[in-house]
Amino acid sequence: MTPKFDKLVQENWKAWLAAAGMLGGSVNADARYNDNNPGNIRNSKTTKWTGENTPAKQEGGFESFKSMQYGVRALGKNLITYQKKYKLNTITEIITKWAPPKENNTALYIKNVSKWTGIKADTKLNLSDRATLKRIIVAVIRMEIGKTLPDKTIEGGLDLIKFQVKPAKTGKIIVYTIKSGDNVSTIASRHKTTVKAIQQANPQIKDINKIFPNQKINIPQ
Repeated sequence: MTPKFDKLVQENWKAWLAAAGMLGGSVNADARYNDNNPGNIRNSKTTKWTGENTPAKQEGGFESFKSMQYGVRALGKNLITYQKKYKLNTITEIITKWAPPKENNTALYIKNVSKWTGIKADTKLNLSDRATLKRIIVAVIRMEIGKTLPDKTIEGGLDLIKFQVKPAKTGKIIVYTIKSGDNVSTIASRHKTTVKAIQQANPQIKDINKIFPNQKINIPQ
């Protein structure tokens, strides 16, 4: 079921579209949602995305993906590329390229992404860090389609990205006690390891994504 606009998101999205001269149907956010393309990624002849639908299913020059998770993945991969290839390291730099002034109210976009992530616009980012990338993805989606996606969907998209984070090869294991609000992805990021490594260190847990407060898990170091 399509998520409903919350009031704050709707007001900011309409303000952005109006300021960009697009209010009135030039951008069809529902179409992007239905295309599983929450980042409004345009079709490119040179880029073949994982999970991409055939060109026949793409509408208005925008990409279409087989699931929303693949759309989230594509958005995340794009943002990572901006940092690695173009050396864009702040919200201001990244959003200026993502939503250039020629087509958008870039200043409003930057302001909202900074506000929603709680990260200052000129703070240097590390988008190889899963938790940081997630915050930027959630805010960009909110600006692009005026809707929020379930956390499970965002996490599923992040799971499709191969983060270049490797556990230190010390052979040591620490025992960590799960705290309220923890999930295995943030725990892995915090301890500079991977979800897969934590899963392998905890064969007693059938589903590593189902953890609960006060539970003890092994984390490889």
